[in-house]
Amino acid sequence: MSLVSGAGHRQTSRDQVRAGVVGAGYFGRFHAQKYRDHDDSVLMAIVDPKTDQLVDVASEMHAQAYGDIACMLDLVDVATIATPATTHFQIAETLLKAGKHVLLEKPIATKIEDAQKLIDLADERGLVLQIGHQERYVFASSGLLDIPEKPKKIVSKRHGPFSGRNTDCCAAMDLMVHDFDMIHALNGSQVGRIQANGRSVKTPHADEVNATIELEDGCVIDISASRIARERERSMQLVFEDGEVEIDFVNRAVKNTTDFALSDLFGESSKNNPAIGDPLGYGVDRFLNSVKSGEAPMIRPQEAQRALQTVLAVTDAMVLS
Repeated sequence: MSLVSGAGHRQTSRDQVRAGVVGAGYFGRFHAQKYRDHDDSVLMAIVDPKTDQLVDVASEMHAQAYGDIACMLDLVDVATIATPATTHFQIAETLLKAGKHVLLEKPIATKIEDAQKLIDLADERGLVLQIGHQERYVFASSGLLDIPEKPKKIVSKRHGPFSGRNTDCCAAMDLMVHDFDMIHALNGSQVGRIQANGRSVKTPHADEVNATIELEDGCVIDISASRIARERERSMQLVFEDGEVEIDFVNRAVKNTTDFALSDLFGESSKNNPAIGDPLGYGVDRFLNSVKSGEAPMIRPQEAQRALQTVLAVTDAMVLS
């Protein structure tokens, strides 16, 4: 029985996909909004064991609310998983075995073998498994992934104050995984030597991680992630033979001294580009398109597995202080 009285009596057209969301937290609410507002989907249900939070979100979204995923399975064709990282594998496996297409927030899993099981399961059953590396859409739309040269150095910073979210894993798994997805898209060379250090302050896991990685083609990556910083800092610097591209995501500024033409990430033109202006909404749209058309998602689960592999290599090399 739904925990929200009167919810779930939704009328769907033959062309609409019935959608559900597992996780009623910060990102789960946003995913629910996107399904609710999309012409090709109707939001049917939200699942979360935290019933107070669940009821509030489900009431706002006019969806049925359940504390158990089993109650949702007959109501939906697709589902987003927006839960803590350590729960991703079990929930995704349940949904895929039930024949549901899955949009899984990053990381794909916390173990390589679990990621492979999900990839194999989706492939065997002909289901879409898309991973929520939404920032890749921004890079692709800006033209960064079309640059004919590989960067020879990449400096990436993702810092922010403690929020209390995603404390079941370290900052590398929580934050760096996004950046490794983009880094591998920019330079597909294999990972070589890694030096890393981390420190735990607010949680049992490393809340701050710094790493230097050498790729086999000689590219050097300096990457840092912190969820205990005083101020937000989110930036990426790409060094090419003939210049640099510097992106400051917080202050919405781009500096490009290369000869490569790039779209304006933060100007007026970006407002009319959903991949840049609303990456999450664009990701949900592409997911629904893949489900309806049979086209492969832009962000393949194998690529998310590679980002996970690099995260795990960093954590294996990490020295805690």
